[in-house]
Amino acid sequence: SAAVLAMQGAESLPLKDDSAGTKPWFCHGLGCPSFTVLSRNDSVELRMYEESLWATTKVPCGAGGSSFDSAKREGFMRLFRYISGNNSEHAKIDMTAPVLIRVDKDATGGYSEISVSFFMANGKQESPQPGNSQIFLEQLPKMQVFVSQYSTLPPGPSEGRVFKEAEALKSGLAPGTYDERTFFDVEYDPPFRIFGRHDEIWI
Repeated sequence: SAAVLAMQGAESLPLKDDSAGTKPWFCHGLGCPSFTVLSRNDSVELRMYEESLWATTKVPCGAGGSSFDSAKREGFMRLFRYISGNNSEHAKIDMTAPVLIRVDKDATGGYSEISVSFFMANGKQESPQPGNSQIFLEQLPKMQVFVSQYSTLPPGPSEGRVFKEAEALKSGLAPGTYDERTFFDVEYDPPFRIFGRHDEIWI
């Protein structure tokens, strides 16, 4: 299985070389978090992400509020206003990639909120405090994630497609090798991009 492949200690394959200033093509020149590919097969990569800073907001959805797609849009707009100047320094902050949407299932298998995050490429010292109390800065620790990659038409993946891709990734992983309660919908593209779109699921 993909999980067995990922755990067999395949040779590390650096996909982002900070010293050379290169980035994966799907970042389209934007700031994005550093990672190394630990192993891969035809459909799954195991990546190691370095510690990173994110601006995050939580939005009720599913059983707790609006639809998944509406909650994603609401979270995105809160964060976009933050980087557009709704912050302690009234500063504009460069857009980064990806937009990270975390889904945590509850004991019933449903969910009541999502967390939407923007990567803060400049780190904590250079990131102003949000003007909206619903946004907070959080440091994600160094972590390993299983990743599947796919693409969608504009404006981006729907709730149905996201959950279908998440279940497909889980079905290829050995039980006990991942957190069954949590996955990330990872979106790299603005709604208007037509070609070269790229989406991922992280578990």
